[in-house]
Amino acid sequence: MTRLSLSLCAAAVALGAAPSARAGVRCHTPRILLEERGEIPHSGVPRGAAFRPTSVGSIDSAIYPLRVHWRRDSDADRGPAILEDAEHAWRVQVEEMGWPQPPGDEPLGGDDRIDFYLTNEQTYGGAYTWGTGGDADPSDDLFSLPAYVALDESLTASDMPVYVAHEFNHVLQYGIDGWEYRVFVWESTAQGMEDVVVDEKDYYYYDIADFNSLPFASILHDSYQDAVADHAPYSYYEYGGCIFSHFLEQRYGLWDGTTLRDLWLALADAHPTDDPDFLDAAEVLFAPEGDFGDVYLEFASWRMFVSSRDDGAHFEEGGLWPDRARVFLEGEPTLDEAVASPMTPSEPPYDLGASYWEIAPGEGATGTLRLAATGDQGARWGVVAAALLGDGPARLASARGLSGESVTVEVDLEGAERVLVGVANLGPSGLDAEDEPERRGFELVAELRAPDPAGDDDSASGEDEPTSGCQGCDSSGGPGRAPAAALLLLAASRRRRSRTATPLDPP
Repeated sequence: MTRLSLSLCAAAVALGAAPSARAGVRCHTPRILLEERGEIPHSGVPRGAAFRPTSVGSIDSAIYPLRVHWRRDSDADRGPAILEDAEHAWRVQVEEMGWPQPPGDEPLGGDDRIDFYLTNEQTYGGAYTWGTGGDADPSDDLFSLPAYVALDESLTASDMPVYVAHEFNHVLQYGIDGWEYRVFVWESTAQGMEDVVVDEKDYYYYDIADFNSLPFASILHDSYQDAVADHAPYSYYEYGGCIFSHFLEQRYGLWDGTTLRDLWLALADAHPTDDPDFLDAAEVLFAPEGDFGDVYLEFASWRMFVSSRDDGAHFEEGGLWPDRARVFLEGEPTLDEAVASPMTPSEPPYDLGASYWEIAPGEGATGTLRLAATGDQGARWGVVAAALLGDGPARLASARGLSGESVTVEVDLEGAERVLVGVANLGPSGLDAEDEPERRGFELVAELRAPDPAGDDDSASGEDEPTSGCQGCDSSGGPGRAPAAALLLLAASRRRRSRTATPLDPP
């Protein structure tokens, strides 16, 4: 797997912030995970199983096994407020959502409590969570590592609830599957959970652009890989990927954190391996009759409906997101231009990535726009199209094919102000989360079919039907969640930003 060079990682750590006007440093947990697994060069910072930040004092919760430490006597008065944030994170995520209680680390940190450290040691202006030791309970079906949280002293009282909720979710992740391979699922989950736990903050608004600006990248990628870093060296890609977590929660669940909990329980393994993995878990939960390609294709449709492209039928807060969060477009051709010449991406998508266009039909356009994608023979392909009508839900069409098949959708242009088109690389059959995603090319051909004055419908007679998948699919319905027995069976078999203490306005 191609990763960032040491110089770039070291620069980000040494500076303590990305050179960005919009955000500071982030959660360092991904860097620690990748260093410990040898995926990126080690920063050289000592960090053994027994390492803990300096503590000169602490305060304990009277209701949960939590303890907050501080490095400086002058910070003792901050301890109670941080403890309240930690108690809130525990109450919501463990008691209300049902995430398994994380293991303690006795005697590290003084006793068996979950420890939060207010410090400047290795936090670089942000925060991190570190899981240590071996499996806390080899008799269960989880690979549980006790974990502690380090929070930078520079973080404000306004920021702290969000940081604590985010990092505590990492503690819970370590308590389920401390060896999960893909960084994306760690950070997209924790970022999604922080929005559920501290909904009034909406800090994730700042990160969506880093994800949606690189739609051709895979959801198996992270910001430490060249596929992302070559385009955006200080990207928060996996954090902006929280919109995938939002999609899972809102499409398949109740937007209460339990869907993400179930995802982590489904990818758990009793051993330090990655089988089942991220994709295995998602298939069992969300596509029991198909495969992860079905899930990704629908997500490829949802991510189009952001900011001014929101149609009110997808992301709950999508209409509030900033314009820069809209998915990157390969082009914005007129209808005549789209029909005149095949569309090919300048940035071909990786496996589980996509490419997008916005077609302007022109005032009074009628007829049917037929879109056919033919791509690399080694992958399966899907096409999504949405006619935005200016008011109300978009008119949607979606289809997918088998490996190497051409895939076709049709969308009625009547009343359409614009048409969004996405072509998704669903990867080869049997794609594994540990596989290196491959970049694959395709060609998209558009054809305008005039209205039939006789009202005949070719597709109804069996002619020119989509290759496979569903024609005219929308975002409702679909496969349900797998039963609890399936979950049990499967279980058995960068940087957090610092901000001022002012209310957050949408960027």
